[in-house]
Amino acid sequence: MAEDNEDSESLERALADVEMLHAMYPEEITSSASSSTTNNDDPPTTTHFPLHVTLQLSLTARCDLELTAGYPTSSGVQIASYRCRPAEKARLERALTALRTVARECLEQEVEGCFPCTQAALEVWNDGLESAEEEQHNGDETNAQQPHDDDAATKPQQQFAWRTSEPFVVQKSTFQGHVCRITQESDVSLAMDQLLYENKLSSKLARASHNMMAYRVCEEPSGVWKSDNDEDGEDGAGSRLSHLLQVRNENGLLVVVSRWFGGILLGPKRFAHITNVARAALDEFLEQEQQEQQ
Repeated sequence: MAEDNEDSESLERALADVEMLHAMYPEEITSSASSSTTNNDDPPTTTHFPLHVTLQLSLTARCDLELTAGYPTSSGVQIASYRCRPAEKARLERALTALRTVARECLEQEVEGCFPCTQAALEVWNDGLESAEEEQHNGDETNAQQPHDDDAATKPQQQFAWRTSEPFVVQKSTFQGHVCRITQESDVSLAMDQLLYENKLSSKLARASHNMMAYRVCEEPSGVWKSDNDEDGEDGAGSRLSHLLQVRNENGLLVVVSRWFGGILLGPKRFAHITNVARAALDEFLEQEQQEQQ
């Protein structure tokens, strides 16, 4: 009975905290419980943990938070996932660092953390936005003093031939692989923008829980190998994709695996699914490429 009372008190405090967060940040906050969603203007009406809160930092950057049983005395604000455009990654990481620091302090003090965590993240995010705008303004002034290269201004942006595999569904989660060819490291951000924001799949990919990626390329004429990965909130996934490219000795390939979470936790098996989907997408891409060259 005492345990039930504690759980009830914990949920009551969590709901009150999220309700206050809605009132303070109606444009930036949406919330849900488990896999159900609510209207943006209304706080969650669930009667059980976990509570899920999404902090929308920009049109393309967000952070998904989770409150679990015991909040706020034995469990604090937790980051469930996050995503952004490559150009926003550094700013988002700084915002998440601030959020984690405040969350840890609130848990130590056993006090509600939704509002102070959100406030800290938004302050850091907005400071970064102001700095970026100032740099852009200074850059515009510099460019205005430079002669314009009409040929460069009218040069069309490079297009990347993405190939997307068939979706793989397991326990309500959907995985899908995407592959394209690159020739240098600087191609990665352009190719990712094209995939996530500039094609017919963009609206679908924007709703993905994670878009994990890795690339490996030997740049010419230097012969220097470049490789990296982005886990997009799924810790451990990006490094596994990098390892896959390395053991296959791939060159000049960028691979992305999208996952839409279906509400059932898959545990460590999710990494096997991610790797298998990436491997299948790579095989399909290379087979198609070979056929086109014949």
